[in-house]
Amino acid sequence: MGEHKILSLFLMGDSGVGKTEVARAIHRALGSHAKLAKINFGNYSSHDALNSLIGSPLGYIGSDGGELLKRVCESDVGLILIDEFEKANNAVFNYFLDVLENGKIVNSQADEYDINGYIIVFTSNITKENFKNKISPELRSRFDYKGIFNLLTDEDKKKFVHFRVNQIISKYKEAVSSDIPDKLHDNIVSKIDVSKYKNMRDLNKKIKDTFVAFIQL
Repeated sequence: MGEHKILSLFLMGDSGVGKTEVARAIHRALGSHAKLAKINFGNYSSHDALNSLIGSPLGYIGSDGGELLKRVCESDVGLILIDEFEKANNAVFNYFLDVLENGKIVNSQADEYDINGYIIVFTSNITKENFKNKISPELRSRFDYKGIFNLLTDEDKKKFVHFRVNQIISKYKEAVSSDIPDKLHDNIVSKIDVSKYKNMRDLNKKIKDTFVAFIQL
């Protein structure tokens, strides 16, 4: 305990298999009343990406700060989600090497902000093999936990459908009306072929669209 000042999780796997949901679950478990603080590193692949992240030097546009400090200030429970981490450039990778080592973020004006005790969840669509090629051994060693998400089986997806349908029906009864069609749950489930979906976001959209269609009948 205490080896690393920041608890860092690196979650890799295909899109839509639940990596971001892990961050949301931690966010809820910590009792946050704010929006999950998230940075998408798909926007940080250009040569000046680090300036966008921590602010440009004095005299340049953006010198008043950067997105990282903004997200840190937004979080009321000390949790940051960094999505598509593999798309960042080497300057950003090296910056986070220092962040995870020292538990501090430093802006372009050399102001230090202590984030000791924070949790940073890094998510990536990278494969296990590319993880070793893309991310340096030094940076890999800074992650406290590295997890690989596999595609869900059809049985897993069926369980998810039952859970989400019950959840949506419960929210509808609470917020709109307790008057719902007979056998609504079973009818929705019967209309969804889980084998057609690999991405759980797409499956979730199908569940909601099917629910709306039955409610409007």
